[in-house]
Amino acid sequence: MFIINWLKVASRGWMKFLLILLALLIIEAAVFLKYGFLLFGVFFIILLIYFRPAMDKIVYTLGIIILFAGLFGSYLGIPGNENLFLFRILIPIHLILLCVSHTHILERVYHVRAFFYFISFIYYEHAYHLFLDT
Repeated sequence: MFIINWLKVASRGWMKFLLILLALLIIEAAVFLKYGFLLFGVFFIILLIYFRPAMDKIVYTLGIIILFAGLFGSYLGIPGNENLFLFRILIPIHLILLCVSHTHILERVYHVRAFFYFISFIYYEHAYHLFLDT
């Protein structure tokens, strides 16, 4: 007989079932709500809290996701905001996580800190004009 290990009640198995149920509810909410796609970010934060992967794995996986998001381009954009693609959101997040998790990269950035400040200022300005400027 086939045993479904991810649904067994012992050892936090019920939590996995609740995560699957939450994912299904988020998918349904994303269809009906105008900004329902933002719930996916909340779900991924919940997954990170539940599974607690190492920062190296997160940075590596985010790099792979950015690669595929760059290939698919506008198909992974935010509806109603055609110029905001997924890779444009993930690249600054990846940069911040890379600098926080790998301190030796900050030593290299020290030599070109003016360029780093300039890029950070550009990202700040983009975020300001995207979300706060009316």
